[in-house]
Amino acid sequence: MFYNASITKRLQNSKKLGVQVVAEGIETHEQLEFLKNVGCDYIQGYIYSKPLPVPEFEEWENLR
Repeated sequence: MFYNASITKRLQNSKKLGVQVVAEGIETHEQLEFLKNVGCDYIQGYIYSKPLPVPEFEEWENLR
């Protein structure tokens, strides 16, 4: 993918600065694996769940 080098460089620079990184909008296993492999700190998106109201989120969280 054309954006891999750019994302990798940004993550490396963030690590040098001591900044944690959140990747938003992740939808595919390919994206998830790439981000895990380059050391992304946090990942969120439809890969885990659609946006949920608080009560549904709490229920979802308790099932994990």
